Amino acid sequence: MDASRRSPSGSGRIWAGILLAFVLGPASRALAESPPPLLVEEFAAAGAWEVPPGWTRGVGAQSGNGPAAASGSAAGRAGEGSCLQLSGVAETGTWWLVESAACPVAADRDVRLSAWMATDEVRAEGRQFANCNLLLTFRDREGRRVPVSGLPFLTTPPLFGTQAWTAVARRVTVPPGAVEARVACFLSCSGVARFDDVRLEEVPRLEWRTLEEGRYRYRHLPGDEIAAETRRANAAFLEELETRTGLAALPQVEYWKYPTLALKAELTGVPGNAHVDRAAPRIHSIWGGDRHEVVHLLLRPQGDPPAVLGEGIAVYFSGGWQGKGLATALRERAAGGRSVAIGTILSTRDFRAHDDDLTYPTAGHFVERLVAQVGLPRVLELFRATSGLEDPAAFREAFGRVIGCSPEEVPGR
Repeated sequence: MDASRRSPSGSGRIWAGILLAFVLGPASRALAESPPPLLVEEFAAAGAWEVPPGWTRGVGAQSGNGPAAASGSAAGRAGEGSCLQLSGVAETGTWWLVESAACPVAADRDVRLSAWMATDEVRAEGRQFANCNLLLTFRDREGRRVPVSGLPFLTTPPLFGTQAWTAVARRVTVPPGAVEARVACFLSCSGVARFDDVRLEEVPRLEWRTLEEGRYRYRHLPGDEIAAETRRANAAFLEELETRTGLAALPQVEYWKYPTLALKAELTGVPGNAHVDRAAPRIHSIWGGDRHEVVHLLLRPQGDPPAVLGEGIAVYFSGGWQGKGLATALRERAAGGRSVAIGTILSTRDFRAHDDDLTYPTAGHFVERLVAQVGLPRVLELFRATSGLEDPAAFREAFGRVIGCSPEEVPGR
């Protein structure tokens, strides 16, 4: 996933003004007749409480034998009223899942879960699980959980670090057999998370259009078509990439185009401007063309190396970073006092701990220098040899065996 690339300045405001006009199409006429919300929770009960009235608290995760996390009321988003607050520390062993009462739902209807969240220094430590979000579960008439999108529950994108009040949402079709839904607030790592204005409501279905052209199968919303010139460029890049790598051709690329970053996150649950579906040859992007994700899709059968190679080779084949050559992009950042050493980002965890605007071009330039030194076939061999290696020492060993030097010794810096 390439989470760092930015949409043009101001585009969010433009799309926000016209989104309903083309996303809903004829369904917008039904808005005046929309059913009442299935759940509205403002956590406005007076007084102090540990669990909101009408909600229940159960164990959501266990990461040790330490004390239980804290739950209770705190000042609400608007500065008045209250919200639900969950918190834990490094020693916490039991993490609470605070769940709503059941809400009746109808199968094959679309529902939208939304809320506001704020966080203070939320991060996973030690054996903790990196969860800070809302969950939506469905059950049948016998009370059995009904999977949704192949998973036991749906989640909003997690919120980490320290974040001011942020709107989060997910949209999904109620799975067959489901008759009720429950919403839960969940934190299973250190820090403080606050939840407010939780809503679950039925919404009109989005009217996706399909365009099949060559090996691409495009999905887009009315008014958000992909230009013919962009489609031609997509086809040409795919053929060029397959020729350069010598890898097996992709039989088909399913390409989902979203008009806004917010809608992409709401429908997929994955933040960032673009990503490749884990279970299918499918790209999700806010752009009509996305070379970076096509590289990920083509190379996926070769393995899953640390991000320094996985993201690096995608940036390399994409041809630059934010419209500039990789060396130029890095020089500009270094001139502003911003850089990251290649030896500090050899594991995916370390890579993700730094600013994407530094790690992505640094990794791309690293791969560019590797290709210049040993050639693309050797780099692809390294890609396969380091698949699944998260220990920097193990990565260094494999790197030395395949390339013949350490990462820091690659020339061309």
